Amino acid sequence: MRRIIALLALSVLVATLSGCVTPHAYVDPQYQKVSFDSIQKPAQPVSVKVEVHFQRNGAAYDKVDKTLQADVEQSLKKIGVFAPSAATAAGTITVTADNIADLDDARSKGFKAGLTFGAAGQTVDDNYEFVCVYQTGGADKSFTYHHVIHSTIGNTAAPISGVAPLKPADAFQKVVEDIMVNFVKDLQDAGVAPKQ
Repeated sequence: MRRIIALLALSVLVATLSGCVTPHAYVDPQYQKVSFDSIQKPAQPVSVKVEVHFQRNGAAYDKVDKTLQADVEQSLKKIGVFAPSAATAAGTITVTADNIADLDDARSKGFKAGLTFGAAGQTVDDNYEFVCVYQTGGADKSFTYHHVIHSTIGNTAAPISGVAPLKPADAFQKVVEDIMVNFVKDLQDAGVAPKQ
């Protein structure tokens, strides 16, 4: 009986401590230049082919391409100016996302947080550079954007006050959404994307 109680207590302790090392992601709000309200939705969205490329420190990292593709397409549908389509497309939107990170530093910080069961908290930044290109009959337009996700591991204060923590996948999706809203607004301002 004592052995069962000891195992139960150990499993509760491990479950509690593992919650301390769960990462929380904070999307930096300074990179969201515009909101959905600033986009003028046309009566009929333009059909586009969407191509994506994910990189880590400039090298292709295609394990994330599928996630990036889904997030870009979902964001474009939500914005309502472009409609992703594989069949009929009036143009192509290409998004290259580069995660510029110090991987050794991130591993070191994660190891320290894990070694202390979350008592020594750490903050790791994921810096992103997005190159977004809209290609159509002759009016190609390209813009470059930056964004940051601040992730905390272990017992540490939120890096940005007033910003709710997200799961890492949700934070990445929010970053892609911010970038796509900025991109579509810039395309409208440049006169190459339709308005109302």
